[in-house]
Amino acid sequence: MIYSESIIFIIQRLYSKIKLYGSIGQVSCLYYNVNIASSVTVQGRSCISTAMLQFEMFLANNSNFGSLNEVITFIDNIVTEKREYSDRLILDNDITMTESFNKVMMTCGFDYIPSEEDLLIVWEIFGRLKQEDWNRLYYKNNLYDFVNNRSMTNALIYILTELHEPFLDPNDVPSEIKVELDEFLSFLKEYVYYSYQIIDRLDKAENMIRKVVALGDTDSNIVSLDAWYRFTLDKVVDIPMAIKKKKLKAISFLETDEFGDSDKLKVIDFVEDDRDYDFKNDEIISIHKSMNVLSIIPQEGVRYSIINIMAYCLYKLINDYMCKYTQNSNSYDPKKKCLLIMKNEYLFKRVLLTLAKKNYATIQELQEGKFLNGLLDIKGLPIAKTTLNIKTQEKLQEILFEDVLNSDEIDQLRVLKDLAKVEKEIFDSLLSKNKEYYKPLTIKSMNSYDDPFRLSGIKASYVWNVLRYDNIAAIDLEVRNNIDVIKVDITQKNVEKIKELYPDVYDKIIPLLKEKPFIKGITAMAVPKNSELPDWTLEFIDYPTIINDNLKNFPLESIGLCKMNDTNNYSNILKL
Repeated sequence: MIYSESIIFIIQRLYSKIKLYGSIGQVSCLYYNVNIASSVTVQGRSCISTAMLQFEMFLANNSNFGSLNEVITFIDNIVTEKREYSDRLILDNDITMTESFNKVMMTCGFDYIPSEEDLLIVWEIFGRLKQEDWNRLYYKNNLYDFVNNRSMTNALIYILTELHEPFLDPNDVPSEIKVELDEFLSFLKEYVYYSYQIIDRLDKAENMIRKVVALGDTDSNIVSLDAWYRFTLDKVVDIPMAIKKKKLKAISFLETDEFGDSDKLKVIDFVEDDRDYDFKNDEIISIHKSMNVLSIIPQEGVRYSIINIMAYCLYKLINDYMCKYTQNSNSYDPKKKCLLIMKNEYLFKRVLLTLAKKNYATIQELQEGKFLNGLLDIKGLPIAKTTLNIKTQEKLQEILFEDVLNSDEIDQLRVLKDLAKVEKEIFDSLLSKNKEYYKPLTIKSMNSYDDPFRLSGIKASYVWNVLRYDNIAAIDLEVRNNIDVIKVDITQKNVEKIKELYPDVYDKIIPLLKEKPFIKGITAMAVPKNSELPDWTLEFIDYPTIINDNLKNFPLESIGLCKMNDTNNYSNILKL
């Protein structure tokens, strides 16, 4: 599936004097310790699950109560916590007892459906609470309703209007908004932030349906801030701001090498026009996609600023929460800094997810304020594997970038058309005897193997030696060779098609098909680097398999298209 367009990547860094976290549980590591490997792994899972649940709670109220005890504990925690601000100065209206009760009870659901008796118990508890308690219970983990209050909306607008330039690095707040942003954060911390630990965090992190944490790894969470961006944009779209008119030269934000030269000048050319919104002139404009990628246009500057306001708040809150985690784990030392630190690192425009673990693709826009020029980053997906033809890699990654990750709306028909074009190019290339889709292979002397015919490269080379024309050199199987291998489909059933046109070759194939390694058919043939494929092989090239091998790894399921089975590259059937 495709996750939200605006992503902030928050990475947890674990520091220790010897920095052995993770490696100490790896069998191949010099420092592997069988006695503590298991506990290190569990500790890591506990840490990242704690962070994951905090993001889910704060941004989406998504840590459902699993029992009546959890509901009552939540109420008790909120009612008894210290309060610094007056509701009369912050909230537009008081929350009724019914509204507050409904909000709390609608948070139930992690294997728990409250009974009528449970509802009555909680209702009676609410009846003994005060108006301020109802307010606080309603807004806890209820970010968007809280910011909808006029005072908070005005504070958010003020922060954005005070910015002189786009807010690019959430770890370095511009001086003109530092005080106001910290004050805004203090309101969120008191009204929205739930600072108490979740006891069954491992179970919930493993089994809950997440709403904002797109990906979780041993040391990181990728958190979607798309909802926050759209929520805030609706409030400020008509508000005049300096950053709506500010166009920056992005080259000043690019990472540089030791000589001061940029190492991120990867320019991607586009040929189609696109429609966009011009904040400066308040109009819809047509832009050419090959626009200057080394500039940050006002639309992007506003987006970065909105996202990084929340990213800064999350940075402060998550580190407070992780510090409380260490206190809860009895590992906190008041005389030392907490060594469990999370920081904002990457901002992604969009992330494509797959069902496989650690298989995803992103467009990286910023790294701690450094402009990454819309860098395509692929993790684990087969379309980036070195075993895939290099030209196919380039084509599929181009489709992934242009049609999926960098497109305002994903047009599935356009993806299918582009894949069909790649398929046609592969077929035409094979038909013209071009070797770009052959598989390059290096084989040792067949004497190096106990059973050489178990290796496909040796078998393919032997096929070439038997079926080649007499005036073409054979492959010397007594030495190391670099060859190209092409998949073919030659069997007793289809060999008759060349009997009349190529009788000499036919006479060679028949006895070859009777040899033990080829009784079921010939599936591959080697071609020396300096030789061309004979014309007769065009009848036997396994076009469907070669095309399928090149296209089958495109993540179609993630954009809602079915493959039907492993032999089909794609289909026009949509997943519902």
